[in-house]
Amino acid sequence: MRKAISMLMILTLGASLWANQNVQKLKSENQRPKVMPEKRHSTSIATRTESYTLYMEDSFGDGWGGSSLDLLVNGVAVASGLTITTADNGGNWNEYLFNVEVGDEVTTTWTSVSSWDSEASYGLFNPNGTLVAEAGTTANPSLTLSYTVVPTPAVPQLVIAGVLDLTRESGTSNGKGLVFHAIGDIDDLSIYGFGVANNGGGTDGQEYTFPVQSMAAGENLWVIRNAESYAAYFGDHWANINYIEDSAPTQNGNDAIELFCEGSVVDVFGNPDENPDTQGDGCGDDPNCWDHEDAWAHRSCDNRAPSATFDISDWNIAEVNCTDSDESWENSACPFPVNDCLVECDGNEYVVTLEGGSFASEVSWE
Repeated sequence: MRKAISMLMILTLGASLWANQNVQKLKSENQRPKVMPEKRHSTSIATRTESYTLYMEDSFGDGWGGSSLDLLVNGVAVASGLTITTADNGGNWNEYLFNVEVGDEVTTTWTSVSSWDSEASYGLFNPNGTLVAEAGTTANPSLTLSYTVVPTPAVPQLVIAGVLDLTRESGTSNGKGLVFHAIGDIDDLSIYGFGVANNGGGTDGQEYTFPVQSMAAGENLWVIRNAESYAAYFGDHWANINYIEDSAPTQNGNDAIELFCEGSVVDVFGNPDENPDTQGDGCGDDPNCWDHEDAWAHRSCDNRAPSATFDISDWNIAEVNCTDSDESWENSACPFPVNDCLVECDGNEYVVTLEGGSFASEVSWE
């Protein structure tokens, strides 16, 4: 029986990527390979180095019986005689890590000395843990492969954290804004952008591209229509907000937001093909309605993994029109969580007494 290949890569910030699901999974827990090595590559898409894994497997679990493969990059052997012995993980699997450049040609040759080559299979996994080429499987029964290295798609490290349609100065769009949260370090924010899908009419594509800059894990970035209006509304809370002032946030309370990474949708708020405002102002008793006209939506701090499928349970959505009578955040009937997931002290006084030897001292702060 042809054996299958499966590989799991675990991301410490909560996102999981599985290898190509078209390949059958391994038969039992003790046959599963170890965790895919951490992604390692430079940030230049055109010339960056990619760290690939050649993963080898034997379906019977007794090694390849002396059969082996040579691994070549651009026709030059980088490893010879790669195989699985009975000492390699119980004879079930083995792996070999190697570096390539985008555009390199990776090929293999097979040397057979066993009558049980039908138990052998292997595959190439990119830095994301995605199976990109395979041999000895249903998809490719041959025990050789050929693959041209392409840039590995970035693992999304940015999510939509807030969508605001605040009522501000009459007749203006000054209250519109979006909040984005970095779940990991981002070297170049310009691989991300967003678009507003209006009135359930489907995607309008990427309409805004972030500037070239970095973001550290845990940081937020607001994109707002009018900084002066937001500063007046949020007061002292606005002092520590990182923001970009731009006309790009055009959403009303019934418009979906799409976040793009390298041109592909990786996160959404709302459904681009749905207009939630089907009952006039508000959602009535519909628990799946995400209408937030003259209000806001804030993503739960426990659900910050990017997803191209909207899940309303990940969001807290304020009541429609709840900011209509606001003059400021301080007197709002529905104050947006301006500090996002940070906990801020409310002016309680603490006293610490330090005692040592022959002295005592008190320190207090608010």
